[in-house]
Amino acid sequence: MNFYISDLHLFHKNVTRAGKDFDDRPFEDLEDMHSVIKEKWNAKVTNGDTVYILGDMAMRGTQEELIAFVSTLKGHKIIIRGNHDDIRDLRYKQLFDEICDYKEINDTLNGENVRLVLCHYPILMWKNQHYGSILLYGHVHNSIEEYYFKKCLREMNNEEFFDRRSGTKILRAYNVGCMMPYMDYEPRTLSEIVENYEEFTTKVVRERKNYKGENIPLNEWEIKIQEDFPFMEQDPSDKGNIYRKYGFEFAGGWYDILRECLEAIVARYAEDGIGLAEIDFVPCQLKEKFGTLRFYYGYTDEHCVNAALDFLNAGLTMRFKPNDEDEGDDVKTKRRKDIRTIVSTAEQKSKCTCEMCGAEGKLRNNSDIGIYRVKTLCDSCHEKRIKIMQQEKLSKI
Repeated sequence: MNFYISDLHLFHKNVTRAGKDFDDRPFEDLEDMHSVIKEKWNAKVTNGDTVYILGDMAMRGTQEELIAFVSTLKGHKIIIRGNHDDIRDLRYKQLFDEICDYKEINDTLNGENVRLVLCHYPILMWKNQHYGSILLYGHVHNSIEEYYFKKCLREMNNEEFFDRRSGTKILRAYNVGCMMPYMDYEPRTLSEIVENYEEFTTKVVRERKNYKGENIPLNEWEIKIQEDFPFMEQDPSDKGNIYRKYGFEFAGGWYDILRECLEAIVARYAEDGIGLAEIDFVPCQLKEKFGTLRFYYGYTDEHCVNAALDFLNAGLTMRFKPNDEDEGDDVKTKRRKDIRTIVSTAEQKSKCTCEMCGAEGKLRNNSDIGIYRVKTLCDSCHEKRIKIMQQEKLSKI
């Protein structure tokens, strides 16, 4: 049986809490990490199995201890070298059945033969990708680079892209880094990788019940936000979070503003070495109020307060922020202050962006014809709104 794994980073202190813990791994120190990895590996792999290690088995300069440790791991080991692998020592080299920089093999998935491309680095254009071949890779861990690679693949998988190709298969690529939630620090079969990955990524809500109890499909942009930003997932059964339960309470014209805001939040976490899966930002409610975007949020350790005081005559709003944003110089406080600025910037941009179409707009109402609710609209959408209101009035006569 074939197994796959990558980026174990054995003897690399900085992937544990004893160092920088840049992967946010749950290990106190190297002894803790090595113990868990060895236990999981040998409980699953037999000496008749083959384990494909897609690079970065360990850090350089730890050969004696590394040789002793790797020699205790079961199975035939084939390593596709990564940027941290140093395999010059003959004793270490002899622990592997094969050492290479790139490999193509066959495996089975759901009873069918599939072609695999194995490489330490993610490849955007891999061999036979449009004809069903699957890419397994590592290197990027759960970082911002992983987020952008997956984003590119999603864009390439849209219908317009495939209309230009003779192939009919969607592109499939899986990060087999041991720290990924669906890998959980143990070698996985191809079936396990695909099944666990799909379970990990199928929390996207695609329809929602209206007030009549009817299932209404969500707009494409609402689905895309959930797919691209896991912390923005929705859950209609969550009665304690307005956003999770009810989703977006504004029109799609503000999609670009929201996306820019979320990308900036992800990038800010990445500055502190925090990957997409470890982001503690919690959306609580996203809605239109008095014509502008309101983005209420909290964190996993700080409850969100969905409240604000609005001074309409002065055009001012006083927001109640999460308690984390007190004065302080620690890394978390600085990051959360920056996130507050990012969200505030997005809300300000909504004041001059049409909520309906995304064009340049401004706050409008027409109390003389019964339109009292303020909305930020462009000229065209405002005229449409007036016509609809006038038609509704005529229908009541």
